[in-house]
Amino acid sequence: MRVLHVVPSLNSESGGPARSVPGLCRALARAGADVTLYAAHSNSGALTIEPAGEPFRWRLFGSLAGRLGAAARIRDAIHRRAYEFDIIHIHSLWNPVATLAAMAAREKSIPYVLSPRGMLSRHSLRISSIKKRVYGALFERSTVEAAAAIHFLNERERAESGSRGFRLPESFVAPNGVPAGLEAMDGERFLARFPELRGRRRLLFLGRLHRIKGLELQIEALSKLARPHPDLVWIAIGPDGGDLKRLQRLAVSKRVDANVKWLGAIDGDLRYAAIAAGDVVLQTSEYECHSMAVNEALAVGAPLVVARAAGADCVEQSGAGFAVPPDADAIARAVEEILNSPGLAAGMRLNGRRFAREELSWDAIGQSVLSRYEELIHVAVPALPEHRAPGASVARVF
Repeated sequence: MRVLHVVPSLNSESGGPARSVPGLCRALARAGADVTLYAAHSNSGALTIEPAGEPFRWRLFGSLAGRLGAAARIRDAIHRRAYEFDIIHIHSLWNPVATLAAMAAREKSIPYVLSPRGMLSRHSLRISSIKKRVYGALFERSTVEAAAAIHFLNERERAESGSRGFRLPESFVAPNGVPAGLEAMDGERFLARFPELRGRRRLLFLGRLHRIKGLELQIEALSKLARPHPDLVWIAIGPDGGDLKRLQRLAVSKRVDANVKWLGAIDGDLRYAAIAAGDVVLQTSEYECHSMAVNEALAVGAPLVVARAAGADCVEQSGAGFAVPPDADAIARAVEEILNSPGLAAGMRLNGRRFAREELSWDAIGQSVLSRYEELIHVAVPALPEHRAPGASVARVF
């Protein structure tokens, strides 16, 4: 099985898909697939792959013409190398990388799977709705409707996506997974790097500093908690998505700036160590399709307080934390209960780790997705089209 994955970016600051898509590629490679990954690249920021150590081929496409130029180069590469792929898996929607990759797949009669990653939800379609109507009419109707299947990350995303004016193909559900061994992570590595955080109780947020993340709720909750818990610190781990200065001003106005630590983007084992060092991980987004930060907190074993709008399904299902309304008072009460109940917190940690082992194993997810690819190929491509060259050799490095 020869699979091409296409993702808009592998920059660590670009969001969850930059981490989850390589995770799926690794799992598919371990399951026996021959995997290639294409991504647009801007020559800035750290990558979420290990250039010399991945079990799949990869190629980054840059262009002086920006994202559109990189997307055109990905389309051209698919045209040239169509015979190397049995199926293409395209991640995201409403961007030229996904649009032109899908167009190339159709032109070369290669079946493709589309992962909208929340981009067909009501919330997403309300953002820049007029532009999306026009773009959808011109391009994305074909992108969606001609897919061999739609891959949703959970049943909630599938239910929220509905038709939205598109005739949806068949679909399947497979969640984002987590790397094995995260439950063994130790917070000491993080505290050794940031010793000023020792001896304090630590609330964590992991993600872009963007208005959609609802971080004003977390700062407001912190202001309610700081007086009874003067040792409390809220740690923001993630790149500036345009909201950093506003949030810094808010922290000052709420007189909790001394209780805030802005650390920027952190990846790899240090990120997991930060989660292990946390007393509570907070997630308060206006909308989350399937949060990688929540998955990682479950696997490491950190109690969670999640706003219900942020996709609290797995938190409620696992018993690894509290799902609350998007309200600062409710968030503060939930955090207070965890901080004041060591036994409750310990149980949440165990529940999260158990859920991650049973439901979020990348190896099990990879096997499941590979089986779906095989079913789709047998339906969509009963015989090799003329453009294929069976047995053609594929270079390990582009």
